[in-house]
Formats: sequence, structure tokens, C-alpha cells
Amino acid sequence: MKTRFPDLVPIGRLASYKLQAYWAIALGDLPPSRRRKLKAIRAGDGLKLHIASGPVPRNGWLNIDVASNADISRDLRRPFPLPGGCAKYIFSEHFVDHVQYPDVITRVLAECQRLLESGGVARFVLHDAKAMCLAYATDDANYFRRGEHDNMLPIKAVKQLFRFNDFHQFLYDFPLFHDLLLKAGFSKVDRRVFKTGPHPELLLDYDFESRDALSMYIEAIR
Repeated sequence: MKTRFPDLVPIGRLASYKLQAYWAIALGDLPPSRRRKLKAIRAGDGLKLHIASGPVPRNGWLNIDVASNADISRDLRRPFPLPGGCAKYIFSEHFVDHVQYPDVITRVLAECQRLLESGGVARFVLHDAKAMCLAYATDDANYFRRGEHDNMLPIKAVKQLFRFNDFHQFLYDFPLFHDLLLKAGFSKVDRRVFKTGPHPELLLDYDFESRDALSMYIEAIR
């Protein structure tokens, strides 16, 4: 359905997210139950952090998101109320595309590096800008079919993927994201594939063909 004021749609989406973020900032650490939980968490180590857990929190993981159902409700662009070196693993899927480049993503990756123990591993799942551009340049219809964008012209699909309802801020290729991770202090960066890697506990990748087709999987060691 068309709207007479199309600009109001993305503005409304962004305003809704901003309100959630401000609410998380205002209330994130205040309720007594949450303060008790954070106190217990701060006393431990070897945590498994699920950053940007959204509507699918994971059992056995500390789920952190702006959403109210998270274990820690937080604006993810801000530092986390956790001590450095407290985490063994970090998993984050299709979140880094949603923060601004270069300032915010630099802070987010540095915060992930701070939270990991020595030898700890972060697994990031994000869109692969190079694969998308190659698919468009070579008329790779199978790529857009697998990505569930075969119902629109390829250039429109590219626009949709780069902006994603005006929530994507920046899409990366592997060399750029690799460089950002090293500058954030990670010692080693490896490219993985869907549901594959040397750390079985980190293989939380969303099991759907379109996600596999459009994503790259990167693990970084502190």
C-alpha cells in the first residue's frame, strides 16, 4: 500500500528505535532485579555474550539488546556494564551493518575486544558487500533467488540490501572488516562459512538459506 508521505515511514521506524534506545539508557541499570543480576554477572568470568539478541535470546548466553526481553537492556552503541576480560565468546549476527561507519563501529569492535578474555573469540555475521556487487555485475539470478530478492529488479534488490528499510548504515567487504578488527586490537581474524568453525558453541548462525547466501562469517581472536 502506498502512502502519501513516504518519508514518514523511515522516520517513524528510526524514531521508534531511538525511543527504545533512550528507554534502555534510562532504565537499563535501575530496576533492583537488574542490578542484582548485573552484580552477579560482574563477579563471574568465561561468559558467553549474545550481542544484539533481538527477538531470539539464546539459552546459556547472556543476551544483550535494546529489546526489553534481553538479560541486559542496552543501547548497543554504548559501553557495556561488564568488566574487561569477562567473556570467552561473543556472538553477533547482522548487527554491525546497523551502526555508523567509521566512528560507532570502531567503538563497538573495541568494546567487544575489551570484553573478551585473552584467547577469547568473537563471531560476527554480516552482509557481504563484495558478493552482492559481483552478483549484480554478473547478472547472477541465483544469488538474488537464494537471497529472496528475485521478485524485484536486481538494482532494486541491491538498494534494498544496502539500506534495509533505512536501518543499514554501512555494508562491508572482508578486507575492510578485517582491517577494523585488527585496529580494534584483535590478534587474528579468520573468515568462516555458514555453521562451520573450530568453536562449536559459536555456531549460532541463523539457519535459513537467504541468510547463508547473503552473509559472510568472521571470527576474531583477542
